[in-house]
Amino acid sequence: MISKGLDIPLYNFFKEDKCSDNLVIRKENRVKLTFPENNNLSYELLSPSSNGVIQSMLLELPINASTSNELMNHEGEEVAVILDGCVDLHLDTEIINLQSGDSVRILPNMNHKWVNTSEKCAKIMFSVTPPKF
Repeated sequence: MISKGLDIPLYNFFKEDKCSDNLVIRKENRVKLTFPENNNLSYELLSPSSNGVIQSMLLELPINASTSNELMNHEGEEVAVILDGCVDLHLDTEIINLQSGDSVRILPNMNHKWVNTSEKCAKIMFSVTPPKF
């Protein structure tokens, strides 16, 4: 067999080439979604595409802003880390204060919203599966 002669496992002949061009997104090339009607709240897509099973985003939440008026939910699971600032996470009937460096897991279909309680723009990095944007 060719694979034995070349000392290469047989599966190497059938696997797809993975190009890092499709895996990396440079900061200046990120898609940014801004909501002027909501204090310029913005999301930056950190994932190069929505084609995978997970999507990561950076949420910039201005002073005294919230992600929505009402609690929202989505089918996927979410994990978030507070990069900067201080936020209240309204999670079902509970309000959880999170500081820079804290992280949280939000289960599927859990009602939630984020509220910035700090004196500066809060930054939250989160990943959700399946992708929702």
